[in-house]
Order: sequence, then structure tokens, then C-alpha cells
Amino acid sequence: MALMVPSGPSFANYSDNFGPLTADGTTGFGVGVAMGTSNADGSDTAILSALAHDCEYLWIGIANTSASAEAPAALMDLLVDPAGGASWSNLITDLLVGGAGNASFNSSSTSMPLAYHFPLWIPAGSSLGARIRRQSASARTARVMIVAAGGNKNPASWWCGQRVESIATFDAANSLGQLHTPGESGAFSSWTNLGSPNSARAGAAQWAVNSVTGASMGASTYDYQFGVGGVKIGPRAYVGASIGEVLCRLYHGPIFCDIPAGTQLQVRAAASGTLNGNQTNLDCAAYLVQ
Repeated sequence: MALMVPSGPSFANYSDNFGPLTADGTTGFGVGVAMGTSNADGSDTAILSALAHDCEYLWIGIANTSASAEAPAALMDLLVDPAGGASWSNLITDLLVGGAGNASFNSSSTSMPLAYHFPLWIPAGSSLGARIRRQSASARTARVMIVAAGGNKNPASWWCGQRVESIATFDAANSLGQLHTPGESGAFSSWTNLGSPNSARAGAAQWAVNSVTGASMGASTYDYQFGVGGVKIGPRAYVGASIGEVLCRLYHGPIFCDIPAGTQLQVRAAASGTLNGNQTNLDCAAYLVQ
């Protein structure tokens, strides 16, 4: 009996806002977004105007949200105007974006951007924007990058949703997601409920871990896992923290999964060493594409 195997996704269209190259490599990619300070929202900023094609896969990169001795916690709202202007509404709320490294691609202290992957449909003609709040009182300009892929030659090979539900008990007054204390020396904490049950069925997810509270991080590595009923779903979020208040995160994506409406997500975590001071907890969240 012949086995019919469909072809994989083949996107014909890619749009991005990376911008031109510059000699010093610091400002030639993405769009600068001035972050609001002391937990106040920054200004709404256009980051990609009037998509020429439908988007079925959205990649978001964020850099330069953190600096040494500054509280790294930060939240970003991704905005959309389907009419291609700047009359914004929320597309994804409360993305954890704290602890992202400097914006240079050619220095010895460069770190890769924090990246999120969403199989998300956005209609042609839409414009995308962003606003960011941070816990620190210091002014800072983040760099936000977008890649929008669409025109899949094999539609049956790719699922995408139309909205994203942010799951956590968010603390906007401190620019934080939900705090969770990991176990020490490689031992996992107990599974703990993350936010409230989701409102609609989801077909994909992204897991996120942001930063410690306050402005002092110790060097450590963390393993955050997300699941349901004590069973892990998808890959873990692996996080490295430096004493310079910068995080290195390994987020796999998109994470395709079937999560029915009314499901209570959970989180557990382990730290590589002994916790002390502000290392006692990091904030986390989940984002479900529906």
C-alpha cells in the first residue's frame, strides 16, 4: 500500500525590518523602541508597516533591553493595525523581554537576540508596532526585529492561529510575569499552576523566562519546564544568567501542541547551583496561539 506523505511548508514570501547595514553594527537592524521607565508604558512605535502579503509565521527578536546594575525585568506588547496605519490594538500582550543583551552584532560582548516563534496569521496590509515597559528607572532603547513569512505552497503542511493568549499571573506594576522559585543544585521545584486556565483551544505555544526581581543577578543556569498535570509539554526553556543582568535563553519554536480550552498550565524549574539573594526566583509565562 502506498503511503502518501504531504510536502512540508514552503513559504514564498518573507518580510523583515532588519534595515541596512551600518559600519559599527549597532543600529542597522530592527527598529529602536524607547522603553518606558519605572514600570510605565513606553510610546507605541511602528516596527513594520503595511505587510505586502499575509503572514503565517511570525518571528520576533528583541535586543538591548538590559544593562549591568539595572533591573532587567521588562514587558512588551506587540501591536497591530489591520488597516496599515498606527491605530493600534494588542496582538500579543506582556511578552517577557527583560535581560536581552546589547544591540551590537560585532563586539566581544554581543549576545544573540531573545527570539519568539509564532505560527500566527496576520492579513496583508497590516502594520505591526510595539510598546515596552521596564522596571528600571534608566532610559533605554530596545531593538525589535520582525520576520513575517507567508505564501505557503503547501497549506495542509502548516497550522497557524489568529490570536495569542498570554498565560501567567502578570505583575505589570513591576514589569514581571509570574515569579517561580526553582529548586537548587539541579533538583526541580514542585509543579505549580501558571496563571489561569486558557480561554480557548490552542494549537501552538511559546514558553518564556524573563529575569530576577531587582538589579542584581548571580551567574547561574536554569531549566524551566512547562506542562499540564505534572507532565512536560514540548521542550524546556534553558536559561543562563550573568552577573551583568543579561540572560541567554534557548527557546525552541514554534511548539505545536493541542491544548484544549480550560486547561491549567503548570511550571517547574531547577537551578544549577545554590540560590541566593535575587536569584531565588525568575519570572515566567506561556503564550498560546489559538
